[in-house]
Amino acid sequence: MKQGLGIRMEKNVYLGDGLCASFDGWQIELYAWDGQCKTNQVYLEPAVLEAFLRYVERLKEDLKLTAEG
Repeated sequence: MKQGLGIRMEKNVYLGDGLCASFDGWQIELYAWDGQCKTNQVYLEPAVLEAFLRYVERLKEDLKLTAEG
């Protein structure tokens, strides 16, 4: 097993719209679930997760500015 962050989470978490997530102690796996099995998987290692979270923060700021108008 890879050395990770030492964080234990539920093995599989349903996020909505057929998207699930799991965490193996090192990376987050995002995957589609068709009701019977995983269909598409993406793995976010720490550096990629940080980049994604920065993207989400910029998006939230842009949306806030758009809403304010």
